[in-house]
Amino acid sequence: QELSPDAIAPDSILFPEIFNLYAANRDGEGKPYFSFNVTYQGHGPYDTESVWRGEHYTDGRYSTETANIVDNYLGSVSDTAEQLSALVDQFREEERPVVLVIYGDHKPWMGNNGSMYAELGISLDTTTEEGFRNYYSTWYLIWGNQAAKDLLGEDFQGQGPDLSPCFLMNEVFALIGWEGSAYMQAQR
Repeated sequence: QELSPDAIAPDSILFPEIFNLYAANRDGEGKPYFSFNVTYQGHGPYDTESVWRGEHYTDGRYSTETANIVDNYLGSVSDTAEQLSALVDQFREEERPVVLVIYGDHKPWMGNNGSMYAELGISLDTTTEEGFRNYYSTWYLIWGNQAAKDLLGEDFQGQGPDLSPCFLMNEVFALIGWEGSAYMQAQR
Protein backbone atom coordinates (compact mmCIF):
# COMPACT_ATOMS: atom_id res chain seq x y z
CA GLN A 1 0.00 0.00 0.00
CA GLU A 2 1.54 3.32 -1.06
CA LEU A 3 1.23 6.32 1.24
CA SER A 4 1.88 9.98 0.67
CA PRO A 5 4.79 11.41 2.71
CA ASP A 6 2.41 13.24 5.07
CA ALA A 7 0.10 10.27 5.65
CA ILE A 8 0.11 8.12 8.74
CA ALA A 9 0.41 4.36 8.43
CA PRO A 10 -3.03 2.81 8.85
CA ASP A 11 -3.45 -0.16 11.16
CA SER A 12 -3.51 -2.45 8.10
CA ILE A 13 0.20 -1.60 7.76
CA LEU A 14 1.13 -1.12 11.43
CA PHE A 15 -0.27 -4.32 12.93
CA PRO A 16 1.32 -6.73 10.40
CA GLU A 17 4.60 -4.87 10.93
CA ILE A 18 4.33 -5.39 14.70
CA PHE A 19 4.22 -9.13 14.06
CA ASN A 20 7.03 -8.93 11.48
CA LEU A 21 9.27 -7.15 14.00
CA TYR A 22 8.42 -9.75 16.62
CA ALA A 23 9.18 -12.60 14.19
CA ALA A 24 12.52 -11.00 13.28
CA ASN A 25 13.51 -10.73 16.96
CA ARG A 26 11.93 -13.76 18.68
CA ASP A 27 14.91 -16.00 18.09
CA GLY A 28 17.36 -13.49 19.59
CA GLU A 29 19.71 -14.31 22.44
CA GLY A 30 17.03 -15.95 24.54
CA LYS A 31 16.05 -12.65 26.08
CA PRO A 32 12.48 -11.37 26.19
CA TYR A 33 11.50 -9.18 23.27
CA PHE A 34 9.74 -5.92 24.16
CA SER A 35 8.01 -3.76 21.58
CA PHE A 36 6.03 -0.58 22.26
CA ASN A 37 3.78 0.56 19.42
CA VAL A 38 1.26 3.35 19.07
CA THR A 39 -1.52 3.40 16.51
CA TYR A 40 -2.50 6.84 15.32
CA GLN A 41 -5.14 5.75 12.84
CA GLY A 42 -8.12 6.48 15.08
CA HIS A 43 -6.90 9.79 16.43
CA GLY A 44 -9.23 12.76 15.95
CA PRO A 45 -10.41 15.17 15.03
CA TYR A 46 -12.90 13.27 12.93
CA ASP A 47 -14.58 14.57 9.80
CA THR A 48 -17.82 16.38 10.63
CA GLU A 49 -18.96 16.79 7.01
CA SER A 50 -18.94 13.20 5.74
CA VAL A 51 -18.38 9.59 6.73
CA TRP A 52 -15.10 8.53 5.17
CA ARG A 53 -15.38 4.82 5.94
CA GLY A 54 -18.80 4.46 4.34
CA GLU A 55 -20.30 2.83 7.42
CA HIS A 56 -23.09 4.34 9.48
CA TYR A 57 -23.43 3.28 13.10
CA THR A 58 -25.83 6.02 14.17
CA ASP A 59 -29.57 5.82 13.64
CA GLY A 60 -30.53 9.35 12.53
CA ARG A 61 -31.47 10.84 15.89
CA TYR A 62 -28.35 13.03 16.19
CA SER A 63 -27.22 16.13 14.34
CA THR A 64 -25.31 15.55 11.10
CA GLU A 65 -22.07 16.76 12.70
CA THR A 66 -22.38 14.43 15.70
CA ALA A 67 -23.47 11.48 13.54
CA ASN A 68 -20.47 11.98 11.22
CA ILE A 69 -18.06 12.26 14.15
CA VAL A 70 -19.43 9.12 15.80
CA ASP A 71 -19.60 7.17 12.53
CA ASN A 72 -16.01 8.08 11.62
CA TYR A 73 -14.74 7.27 15.10
CA LEU A 74 -16.56 3.93 15.26
CA GLY A 75 -15.47 3.09 11.71
CA SER A 76 -11.88 3.57 12.79
CA VAL A 77 -12.40 1.57 15.98
CA SER A 78 -13.99 -1.24 13.96
CA ASP A 79 -11.02 -1.37 11.60
CA THR A 80 -8.52 -1.29 14.47
CA ALA A 81 -10.41 -4.15 16.16
CA GLU A 82 -10.28 -6.16 12.93
CA GLN A 83 -6.53 -5.57 12.53
CA LEU A 84 -5.90 -6.32 16.21
CA SER A 85 -7.91 -9.53 15.99
CA ALA A 86 -5.73 -10.70 13.10
CA LEU A 87 -2.59 -9.87 15.09
CA VAL A 88 -3.85 -11.72 18.17
CA ASP A 89 -4.66 -14.74 15.97
CA GLN A 90 -1.02 -14.78 14.84
CA PHE A 91 0.28 -14.57 18.41
CA ARG A 92 -2.22 -17.21 19.52
CA GLU A 93 -0.42 -19.70 17.25
CA GLU A 94 3.04 -18.91 18.63
CA GLU A 95 4.82 -21.66 20.55
CA ARG A 96 6.70 -19.05 22.57
CA PRO A 97 4.96 -17.17 25.39
CA VAL A 98 3.51 -13.86 24.24
CA VAL A 99 1.87 -11.21 26.41
CA LEU A 100 0.12 -8.23 24.82
CA VAL A 101 -0.86 -5.06 26.64
CA ILE A 102 -3.42 -2.90 24.85
CA TYR A 103 -4.78 0.38 26.17
CA GLY A 104 -6.17 3.74 25.20
CA ASP A 105 -4.29 6.81 26.31
CA HIS A 106 -7.16 9.32 26.37
CA LYS A 107 -10.81 9.82 25.58
CA PRO A 108 -11.50 10.53 21.93
CA TRP A 109 -12.02 14.00 20.52
CA MET A 110 -15.73 14.29 19.87
CA GLY A 111 -16.39 17.76 18.56
CA ASN A 112 -15.18 21.17 19.62
CA ASN A 113 -15.83 21.72 23.31
CA GLY A 114 -17.09 18.13 23.59
CA SER A 115 -20.19 18.86 21.49
CA MET A 116 -20.83 15.17 20.78
CA TYR A 117 -20.60 14.23 24.44
CA ALA A 118 -23.12 16.94 25.30
CA GLU A 119 -25.52 15.88 22.53
CA LEU A 120 -25.35 12.22 23.59
CA GLY A 121 -25.86 13.17 27.25
CA ILE A 122 -22.44 11.91 28.39
CA SER A 123 -21.33 13.84 31.46
CA LEU A 124 -17.80 15.23 31.52
CA ASP A 125 -18.38 17.03 34.82
CA THR A 126 -15.21 16.14 36.70
CA THR A 127 -16.77 17.13 40.03
CA THR A 128 -18.81 13.91 39.87
CA GLU A 129 -17.43 10.36 39.83
CA GLU A 130 -19.35 9.52 36.64
CA GLY A 131 -18.10 12.63 34.82
CA PHE A 132 -14.57 12.13 36.13
CA ARG A 133 -14.48 8.54 34.86
CA ASN A 134 -16.03 9.53 31.52
CA TYR A 135 -13.40 12.24 31.11
CA TYR A 136 -10.28 10.37 32.26
CA SER A 137 -10.89 6.62 31.99
CA THR A 138 -9.78 4.34 29.19
CA TRP A 139 -9.84 0.56 29.04
CA TYR A 140 -6.87 -1.75 29.01
CA LEU A 141 -6.38 -5.41 28.15
CA ILE A 142 -3.60 -7.77 29.20
CA TRP A 143 -3.70 -10.88 27.02
CA GLY A 144 -1.47 -13.96 27.00
CA ASN A 145 -1.31 -16.80 24.53
CA GLN A 146 -1.53 -20.41 25.72
CA ALA A 147 2.26 -20.72 26.04
CA ALA A 148 2.30 -17.68 28.35
CA LYS A 149 -0.61 -19.08 30.37
CA ASP A 150 1.17 -22.41 30.76
CA LEU A 151 4.55 -20.90 31.67
CA LEU A 152 3.23 -18.29 34.08
CA GLY A 153 0.30 -20.18 35.61
CA GLU A 154 -1.84 -17.14 34.86
CA ASP A 155 -5.16 -17.34 33.02
CA PHE A 156 -5.23 -13.65 31.99
CA GLN A 157 -8.95 -13.41 32.68
CA GLY A 158 -11.09 -11.15 34.79
CA GLN A 159 -11.11 -7.45 35.43
CA GLY A 160 -7.97 -5.77 36.68
CA PRO A 161 -7.73 -2.81 39.00
CA ASP A 162 -8.41 0.80 38.07
CA LEU A 163 -5.00 2.34 37.52
CA SER A 164 -3.17 5.03 35.61
CA PRO A 165 -1.45 3.90 32.41
CA CYS A 166 1.83 4.95 34.03
CA PHE A 167 1.36 1.99 36.43
CA LEU A 168 0.23 -0.50 33.79
CA MET A 169 3.66 -2.07 33.33
CA ASN A 170 3.80 -2.67 37.10
CA GLU A 171 0.57 -4.64 36.75
CA VAL A 172 2.01 -6.62 33.83
CA PHE A 173 5.23 -7.35 35.72
CA ALA A 174 3.23 -8.57 38.72
CA LEU A 175 1.21 -10.90 36.47
CA ILE A 176 4.31 -12.37 34.82
CA GLY A 177 6.38 -12.56 38.02
CA TRP A 178 9.07 -10.00 37.19
CA GLU A 179 10.41 -7.62 39.82
CA GLY A 180 11.37 -4.91 37.35
CA SER A 181 13.85 -2.13 37.89
CA ALA A 182 14.41 -0.38 41.20
CA TYR A 183 12.26 2.45 39.86
CA MET A 184 9.33 0.10 39.13
CA GLN A 185 9.72 -1.49 42.55
CA ALA A 186 9.62 1.96 44.19
CA GLN A 187 6.39 2.78 42.29
CA ARG A 188 4.74 -0.25 43.90
